[in-house]
Amino acid sequence: SNFSDNTFFVLAAIVKHENLSVSQAMKVTNLDEGGVRYAMKLGLENDILLRDNKGQYSLFVRYNFRIINYLKKKNLIIGN
Repeated sequence: SNFSDNTFFVLAAIVKHENLSVSQAMKVTNLDEGGVRYAMKLGLENDILLRDNKGQYSLFVRYNFRIINYLKKKNLIIGN
C-alpha cells in the first residue's frame, strides 16, 4: 500500500494483460521507461511479480487475489 500510483498502474496493466514486458507496459500505461522499470523492480523485490526468461512480467500466483482486490478498491481494474 506504500507504492506510488504509477506502480499500481503498472500492476493493473499486468493484471489486465496477464503478462507484459517493460516496453509493452510503457505503451499501455503511457509511463516512461524509468517509471515502469522502477514499478517492476518493486514488484519483484516484494514478491508480487515474476519475470520469465523472455523479460515478461506476470503476477505471482500466491498474491493474485489480494492484489486484484486492492486494485479493484483503487478503481484501477474492474471485475466481479
